[in-house]
Amino acid sequence: MPRAYLGLGTNLGDRHANLTAAVIMDSLPAERVRTSDRGFIFHLEADRLNVRAPAAPISMRALTGADQPALQSLFGRCEADEVDDAYVEVGHEVACGCFVGERMVACGSGYRRHGFMDLGVLTDPAFRGRRLAPAIVSDMARRATDLAAVCMYRCDQTNTASRRAAEVAGFTRCFITETVTLAPA
Repeated sequence: MPRAYLGLGTNLGDRHANLTAAVIMDSLPAERVRTSDRGFIFHLEADRLNVRAPAAPISMRALTGADQPALQSLFGRCEADEVDDAYVEVGHEVACGCFVGERMVACGSGYRRHGFMDLGVLTDPAFRGRRLAPAIVSDMARRATDLAAVCMYRCDQTNTASRRAAEVAGFTRCFITETVTLAPA
């Protein structure tokens, strides 16, 4: 069985290659690979922030603990993997939501991770395509900048709407990530 050696690259016979998810997956039996995905990491330079606001009748405001039931209701309208990927919590350092009346139709939050304010956003499927995600991302980034935090935004490479939300808010892509989850040997 071919082997991949962890490090800055791999040495596969006489050729040198970068260590990629594909190299790892090719070197293991298929039953060992549980998941594989690629993502983007964006960063924001504060002077590039493009502040946006949702169109009426949608209002946006900071979230509090009292918004937890509305957040749980939004979670119920979204796919479980979307909720997991967004990782939105009312108790995070920055958190805001878009509402139609009392119904939360989009939300986002940010927490400090590896020295950055990591932002996530989630939108009700019935309200997608209305540019709510860029409005939330820009509002959270403004709040995080006020806290002297450097913002980052992560999304799956296949999630073009999430990538577009970051770009519209003024973020710049700085890394591509690859993740491989393995089953125990």
